[in-house]
Amino acid sequence: MRIQVLELPLDRSPETTDTPFALVIDRCPLSEVEYQTTGLNDFARAVGARGLLVTADEVEL
Repeated sequence: MRIQVLELPLDRSPETTDTPFALVIDRCPLSEVEYQTTGLNDFARAVGARGLLVTADEVEL
């Protein structure tokens, strides 16, 4: 399992300077995808991610 950060397009509002991002967790064993997603979703929200993708496949960003 590995974690990657996918930067998303910037919001064009003057009051924010943060770069939005999503977390991509790939190579997660198929038997654990559903179990891991619950805890990782809480983690993603805690660090400010806009989204989360957990997959058993390999994803290259």
